[in-house]
This record gives sequence, C-alpha cells and structure tokens, in this order.
Amino acid sequence: MVLDGQQRAIKQVLQNAWRGARLVCLCALCGCMLLRDRGPVAKDVADCRKLSQRGVQALQRGDLPVAESLLQRAVTTNPRDPQAQQLLSEALWKQGQFTAATQAAEAAWRLSPDDPLMAVRLGEQYLDMGRGKDAELLAIEAIDLQPQCSAAWGLKARALAVQGNLETALADAQRALQTDPRNQRLLLETAEIQRRLARPQRALAALGTLRETYVLGEEPAQLLALEATAYEALGRHREAALAWNQVVVKAPSAANWLSLAESQRLANQPEAAAFSLARGRELESSQPAFVAAAPVPIQAPNLPQIRR
Repeated sequence: MVLDGQQRAIKQVLQNAWRGARLVCLCALCGCMLLRDRGPVAKDVADCRKLSQRGVQALQRGDLPVAESLLQRAVTTNPRDPQAQQLLSEALWKQGQFTAATQAAEAAWRLSPDDPLMAVRLGEQYLDMGRGKDAELLAIEAIDLQPQCSAAWGLKARALAVQGNLETALADAQRALQTDPRNQRLLLETAEIQRRLARPQRALAALGTLRETYVLGEEPAQLLALEATAYEALGRHREAALAWNQVVVKAPSAANWLSLAESQRLANQPEAAAFSLARGRELESSQPAFVAAAPVPIQAPNLPQIRR
C-alpha cells in the first residue's frame, strides 16, 4: 500500500489552507482594530494605522512586495504597534522570509503579551519551522490567558502530535472541538491522529462528522484518502477502492493511483487493479514522486475576543 505520498499531501494541504485562513482572519481582525479608535491620536500612531490599512489591502489582493514595503514603513513609524508587527510577519512569511517573519511575530507577542492570538500565530510559525516544543509552550501560555481559546488548544494538539505525544494531542484536539465542533481543520487532524493510533473506526467517525460540513461531492481529496486508509485498516477493501476512486478524480497523482490499484487487488478486482497500476506507473515516470492535492478551503478556528 502506498501511503507516504498521501500523508505528505495531507500535511501540506492542511498547512497551506491554515495559512490562508489565518491571513484572512488576521486581516479582518487587524482591520477592525485599526479602524476602531477614532479619537485624537499622535501623528506617528495615525501614520502607522494608515500604512497598516494599506498593507492589509495589499495582503488581501496578494500584492506581497507592496504589502511588505507598506508594513515596514508602518513598523518604522511606530515600532510599538503589535498589529503592524504581526501584519509585517505575515507578509514576510508568505514570501518565504521565515526568520524575519518570526522575528516580527516575536516582537508583536512581546508588545501584546496578554493577547492569546498573538501567541498562537507565533506558535504556528514555530511549528512550521520544526520547533514543536516552543509551539507547545506558546499554546500553553495562550490557554492560560484564555482557557476557552479553540485556536490555542488546536495548536497544542498539533505541537504534541509532531512530538509523537498522540494520546495527549488527541485529548487537546477534542477539547478544541468542544468550542468549535465543526472546524474542518480540527476534525481532519483528529481523524489523522486516530489513524496514527491505529483506531480506524474512530477515524471514520471523525471523518463522518467532517463530511457533514461539505456539500455532497465537494469533499477534499485528503478527507477521502483518510477514509480509504481507514477502510483498508479494517479490511473493507471494496469501500477503500471506492474511496481511492474518488481521490484520483480530485488528485490524480501516481501515489494515489497506486494506492487505488492495491485496494482493487485486495478487493479481487484484477482488471481494474491492472489498469490503475499501469496508470500509476505511467505517472511515476512523468511527474515527481509527490504531487500534492490542490489546497481546499478549510475554515479557520473561531477567534476569541482579545483581552483588554
């Protein structure tokens, strides 16, 4: 059975989708904060807000170099504005300037240490850079600030899963789902942890809940792939083959076709297995070993109110 490619695909698509959702929520939140205080302010504060607003607009339309330039000016104008620092971090991160982005996010967190979302955003960057323990510690700080923060519990779950502490990661993911029960990212990650714990029936239960959040026929490839692997673990090879058939329609990579072929072989479908095997080998010779599914929209966690 070919699983490595699918596991990497699931991880990459989750990361890509979360980054996009994180940016949307960040821009919305920061935009509201920038517009909220209309009283008299110092010139440097006012100029920083105007530049940040223009930076948000550039981020939203995907003009990253312009966004970076505007937000650099905003930070220079008022270095103590945490929202400008955080927006600059996002602009830098999306351009692959990871070290500089993390430095800006750290500055934002230092300037707003009572904001759990600042901790979560920095923790997500740490996690993407392989700093799982640091991400876990930030998640704990965010939870201390706001115990019902779903985003913080989700970050802690991901950080623990990366470190191999799957049982505690699962408990934290379920805690996050208590306050955000239809969060697509959390449901998918819960199913993946259950798969890693060799609990395919529970993985299918989480995936069933996740299915309900999509319009019929619009389920993403990574959901279908996790269903297929769960069916395989349960010995339900015909159902696994049906799931892989749906996967290859949405993400026709060599790895997916080869997984389909194996399921069809185990389901005693030799002709279909032979076709899928030939298709997979043909793709192996014409494309890289790993081709990720296209990112799909996954909702961001419900953002808690900032403490004041």
